[in-house]
Amino acid sequence: VVPTSEPLLRTIVAAWFARAAIVVLPHRLGGARSAASADKLQRMLAKVSPRIVVGYADVEATICAALGTDQHYLAAEALGDIGPAAVDDTMRPRPEDLAVLQFSSGSTREPRAVSIRHSALINAVLTSAEPASPADTDVLVNWLPAFHDFGFSAIPWAMTSGNKLVMLPTESFVSDPLCWLRALERHRGTMSAAPPFSLDLLTMVAKRSRALPDLSSWRYVWLAAEPIFPGRLEQFFRAFASIRDLRPVIRPAYGLAEAVVGVSVTSPVQALRSVRVRLEHFRRGQIIPAAEDDTDAVSIMACGSAIPTMLIDIRNEAGDPIPQPARGRIWIKGPSVTEGYWGEAESPLRDGWLDTGDEGFLIDGQLYVCGRSKDTLIRGGVNYDAHEIEDAVLQALDTHAPELRCRAVAVFAVRDEAQQRERVVAMLELRRPPPDPDTLFDRIRAAVLERTSLGLDDLAHCPSLPRTTSGKLQRNLARELYLTQPSTRTTKGEGK
Repeated sequence: VVPTSEPLLRTIVAAWFARAAIVVLPHRLGGARSAASADKLQRMLAKVSPRIVVGYADVEATICAALGTDQHYLAAEALGDIGPAAVDDTMRPRPEDLAVLQFSSGSTREPRAVSIRHSALINAVLTSAEPASPADTDVLVNWLPAFHDFGFSAIPWAMTSGNKLVMLPTESFVSDPLCWLRALERHRGTMSAAPPFSLDLLTMVAKRSRALPDLSSWRYVWLAAEPIFPGRLEQFFRAFASIRDLRPVIRPAYGLAEAVVGVSVTSPVQALRSVRVRLEHFRRGQIIPAAEDDTDAVSIMACGSAIPTMLIDIRNEAGDPIPQPARGRIWIKGPSVTEGYWGEAESPLRDGWLDTGDEGFLIDGQLYVCGRSKDTLIRGGVNYDAHEIEDAVLQALDTHAPELRCRAVAVFAVRDEAQQRERVVAMLELRRPPPDPDTLFDRIRAAVLERTSLGLDDLAHCPSLPRTTSGKLQRNLARELYLTQPSTRTTKGEGK
């Protein structure tokens, strides 16, 4: 339970050479959600029942309160005082040994600990990197947290490939996004991994910055972990156009903890691809191309081809393969796919295949990801992605109320027993309530209706939206917040 630091790396290496598995957990317990964070940490500890927990002083009380008599706490501050082990006292991990228990992000449910063996870990990190054609001279610059699979994968990749890895504390990037780019310039960084929201942050700071770092060495970025919107990518490219064309650098990908990290990636020689499809057909599972000037369309970004050793299939609700291109559930199979979840006897696999819980389609071997199936809104028999509606709300706010500085939006459905239907709510992350909520709602609703054909029923707000440890929105918890705390309501909630 430590941040990016030498004690974290020391603990990982030492555990593996003792043939023990490691679990990296979120380490920040301060701030407005301190009690909730501590409760979640204790539930994670109870789930995996660790023999030893390593942490700094600021988490010691919380951790020790959750440990049993046969569990031990080790102060991270003291790790530097431990001398090197004798060669005869170390063991080499075996391929079949358990390497990592990786908690899934829990964006739609309580996190589960994914069991990952060394064979799966090494297969995943090497095959995910293979399409990028890594060279001995490549330098990976990473600020992602190690408790998330996307950030953690950088560590075993550097250990197995021998490439240089520069690790920045996540907190440094959050407080100053440009520190990532300055590190790339200073260390001549060539590769990175990043979620799309980080590019949004860089776009914002680039507009205010007088001088941007030299990014001439940067050649490959795995862009994944959340939906990728082509329009936002274009804004990022324009913000940095004065120093370099970054289109060949940004490489969309798709992965999840249950596959260690990677499922599909875009190679350096592939151009960025997206398709515009007709909304009315898309929401019914049909992929019908739309013209560029067609306003009733949505653009979906390609996330590359399956990595070596990975198979991708698109299936219906019954689990049967469907002809492509057509929207369905993404199923995967390969040596890096987990065998199951820690403490759960039932296997999630069906004949070796795993239902990812995400939806997408395939065109010419390229995977297009539509979003989580559990984040799908249904209105009149038509499917709407929560990500799609959230993006429309943010664009409406940028147009009609930029002074509010809305940081994020969570869209979810609420069952209305009186009207026997589901109402769609958009919850805004605002520091203070809007001065004229009814006018704001009318403008946002009109803009979203025009863009998506979906009418919002209510608008809500809160100072901080619930998120997973990796920063993903937890729409289910936002829904609970809306239902249990009427003070979050921005409008009267009568389905205006």
